[in-house]
Amino acid sequence: MSSPTSCAALEYFGLQVIHVMNITDVGHLESDADEGEDKMLLGMRRERKTPWEIADYYAKVFFDHAAALNILRPTVVARATEHIPEMIEFVRRLEELGYTYEISDGVYFDISKFPEYGQLSACGPGRPDRRPAGGSQPGKTPPG
Repeated sequence: MSSPTSCAALEYFGLQVIHVMNITDVGHLESDADEGEDKMLLGMRRERKTPWEIADYYAKVFFDHAAALNILRPTVVARATEHIPEMIEFVRRLEELGYTYEISDGVYFDISKFPEYGQLSACGPGRPDRRPAGGSQPGKTPPG
């Protein structure tokens, strides 16, 4: 079920919903396999614009298309770049609790430490047919 559909269903049953959507406005690589060049850097060269101008343009296009499809806008739209200190603190806390592992390209959440991982999405351990998209980085532990 999609987020807007879930929100509408919950609101129909009298629940107050705060729908938060993340916009990852930097750091997208060319492929879902964690490979290639950053899409923002490619866009900067191609369009001769700043990363912020590119992110704003595509966010506007996304929300315009969503509105044309009668999809309600989320209550809160959070841009990743506006929450970097909070993300760093969150990762530090996960590290302190032992929920992470580190390889050469970054810090990853160790899903083996969280048995409920993937219950809402039907992904994760024991569901190799429902693995999220992504590449196989050397040292990265695959779900399932």
